Amino acid sequence: MHFFVLGNLAHRYWGVVLRLFASKWLFPLVAIIAFFTCADIFKWHTLRFEWTNIPKTLAMYSTMTIVVMFFHHYKDHFTRETRMGRGLQYIGVRTLDIYLLHFILMPKLPMVGPWLNEYHPNFIVDVVCAMSVALVVIAFCCLVSNVLRISPLFKEYLFGRK
Repeated sequence: MHFFVLGNLAHRYWGVVLRLFASKWLFPLVAIIAFFTCADIFKWHTLRFEWTNIPKTLAMYSTMTIVVMFFHHYKDHFTRETRMGRGLQYIGVRTLDIYLLHFILMPKLPMVGPWLNEYHPNFIVDVVCAMSVALVVIAFCCLVSNVLRISPLFKEYLFGRK
């Protein structure tokens, strides 16, 4: 819900967002906020419950702002003329399919939780595991989406396409 609201606000006030992106102070400020709220050095989880939401929310919004700024800054690399751009646009067109199908295709991996807890401080392992599972799930969702789109009945009633 947070990212949906952020996207709607950014779309509504896109001119203001572009002026903010062009400023020299926004990225360093957001990067510092993201670093301090995502770093585990302050032990945010030991605070009282109502105070733990502040760093978590700041971490969510600051990292999402960095991602949006990255894609906006390198927007020429994500056009249909580049392989990466075609891939991301293909996935972007099927975002709703992926969102709905990943609940069915998301594997249950009960051994991953204890393993990640044992190696928690290793950020690289966390990122590699998360990206690997995400890419496999996205690939299967796109495959299932394409198979379902073969049927005219499913294509019309599941995806709204004629």
